Amino acid sequence: MLRSTLVFLLLLGSLVLTGKAWAQPVAPGIPNDTVAYDPPGAAEALYAQGIKYYTGDGVAQDYAQALEYFLQAAAQNHAWGAYMAGQLYYIGVPGVPQDLSKAVELYVQAATLGLAEPQFLVGTAFYEGQLVQQDYQAAAEWWQKAADQGRADAQYALGVLYQNGEGVAQDLSKATAWFEKAADQGNADAAKALQGLSSTQK
Repeated sequence: MLRSTLVFLLLLGSLVLTGKAWAQPVAPGIPNDTVAYDPPGAAEALYAQGIKYYTGDGVAQDYAQALEYFLQAAAQNHAWGAYMAGQLYYIGVPGVPQDLSKAVELYVQAATLGLAEPQFLVGTAFYEGQLVQQDYQAAAEWWQKAADQGRADAQYALGVLYQNGEGVAQDLSKATAWFEKAADQGNADAAKALQGLSSTQK
């Protein structure tokens, strides 16, 4: 399950970018009056402009122009700006050649700035050894951050690490606790993991 997660999530980003999935962008919506109350050049306003070009909202859709705005926002430590720029570089779209090294750098920036989604993605990349050197301890650290923000998939993944002793000391009580948190949010894999732990401990 874990070994397909990163590919699935990034493929999902690809579908969004190419218009084959939802019409809405990966990032959350921006209030309609954001540009009006933000001072010119502020990170949120730059990000909002990027979203307009990304979605073609009131302007001709232009991924290259969207990237420029996202990068300017990222330069001002805007987490979603960094994440969206990373998505464009990872997928590679018209006007934005694929650049995996830049994508990873931007994902890490967004994760460091506190976004749970890229924290989970970066943790998964370290766990899988995709785009970065495999490092279970780093995976545990990033998944912990995302799990603490309530992401069920990160809570489940962290439970797997504690169950297997990967990157952390094996601790079945902690594994159970994280599986329970994830299962309470409807994560089916966590529910199955709990059943498995229960049967082995009898």
